[in-house]
Amino acid sequence: MLLNEVIMGNPIKLTTKDEDLTKPPDGYDSVVGEPGDELNYDESIVYRNDAIRPLFLIIYQ
Repeated sequence: MLLNEVIMGNPIKLTTKDEDLTKPPDGYDSVVGEPGDELNYDESIVYRNDAIRPLFLIIYQ
């Protein structure tokens, strides 16, 4: 399992799903889904690989 740090920048918060998003809206760096109208769970979406930094590798035996 990887434990990562994620740089969100300027996120937009949404409570409804939008399956057509392929990038954040203009002026935003990421999308945060908050439980509400159509969403049941918290979720964070970044669209740039360099926004994710691995911190730890956890190995279970």
